[in-house]
Amino acid sequence: MGESNLASKTRRPMMGRDSGWLIGSDIIAIFLALIGQIFLTKALLTEDYGIYIVALDAFATFFLIIDLGLPTLIARDGAGDVKKIWPAILRVYRLQLICSIPFILLAIITTPLIVDEWKEFLSLLIICGLIALTHIASYAPRSGLRAAGQAKLEAGTKVIERAVTVLGYFILYSQGSSSATSFALVFLLGAAIGLITALSFSSVILRPISDSSNSILSESWLDNKTLLLQALPFAITLGVLPYVIRIEKFIIASEIGVEAAALFHVAQLAWLAGLVVPQALRAALLPVLGEHRNDSDKFQSSLNN
Repeated sequence: MGESNLASKTRRPMMGRDSGWLIGSDIIAIFLALIGQIFLTKALLTEDYGIYIVALDAFATFFLIIDLGLPTLIARDGAGDVKKIWPAILRVYRLQLICSIPFILLAIITTPLIVDEWKEFLSLLIICGLIALTHIASYAPRSGLRAAGQAKLEAGTKVIERAVTVLGYFILYSQGSSSATSFALVFLLGAAIGLITALSFSSVILRPISDSSNSILSESWLDNKTLLLQALPFAITLGVLPYVIRIEKFIIASEIGVEAAALFHVAQLAWLAGLVVPQALRAALLPVLGEHRNDSDKFQSSLNN
């Protein structure tokens, strides 16, 4: 399509181009995350830092099921008909909102009951929960951008989010702040800006060309029941794998202490850096293969390429 304005910049996903943008942004994001950890470890007491990290991971794991695997389906099916991506994003949000209600209520009821020894950190826990929900909300528009061939904009939203967070950490650190809640608020601000940026890019690019309210990207989107069943394998994977990665941290926090969990978290960041390339390749490959998944010849050709 024409390149004269941002609204017309949809294009076919390409493995090499898109994975390059995603790999680059993830490397930058992890580098900034490590810098952010330096500010946190210098500014916060070890116990406060450990509680902050454990709370972030706990809520991220608890709320991740709200994702439902639906943004992954947008990335898989969206390239086949970009005019329907924006309505699909709105449809995903409606389903996620309905699904989130019992989880949010459960979190509101149980959080005060299980944090008797951390009562002074209740506001921190609430903020960490909001961070997790904000991150989940950003997945759908970012997947839509990738399916529309704009992985570079998806990459940009990730870098912007992390840069804002680290800049905020630096400002708090330079002012001598030692409040974990203040640092969490900065993280929430960064996540919110990342979400707003992703939604803005998606709205500018996809909304003007959207096909009214038609969100049927493929046969998987014919009705909500079929859609949720098709997304179930992705939802299970998204729910299980992060828990497997984080379970060591939870065990360490409960058996040894949050101070040890804090140290483990820093080491784990270095390990996660090694997963950047395969994860970016997988993310870029999904819309490329998804575009031709019902045409065996074109699918094989895309796979060979």
